[in-house]
Amino acid sequence: MIFFILDACAAARRYFLDIGTANIDQIFDYPDSLLILPNIARAEVVSAIIAAYNANLIDEPKLNLAMSRFAIDHQIEKYQIVRVSDAYIDKGIRLLRKHKMVPH
Repeated sequence: MIFFILDACAAARRYFLDIGTANIDQIFDYPDSLLILPNIARAEVVSAIIAAYNANLIDEPKLNLAMSRFAIDHQIEKYQIVRVSDAYIDKGIRLLRKHKMVPH
C-alpha cells in the first residue's frame, strides 16, 4: 500500500478539470494507493467544487457529477479520513516556520 497525503486543493482536482487533474487521477487509479485526507478537507473539497461552479468553470451537470464522484470515492474507501487535532495543526505550523521559511 502506498499512502498519499492530500490537501483539499489536490483532492478537488479529481472532480473537475484543472491543472493537476491528470496527476491526481493517476495516483487515484494506482492499484495500491490510499489517499489520506484530513477530516476538514471534506468540506473544503465541496467548497472548491461549488466555487468552480460559481466561477462558471463547470456547469450544473458537471457540478452534480463532481459531487457524486466525491461521495462514491468515499464509499469505495479510496480515502482514509484522518482527524486532525488542534495540537497537530499547531505543531505543523511550528515545523513549517522552522523548516519551510527561507532566510532573507
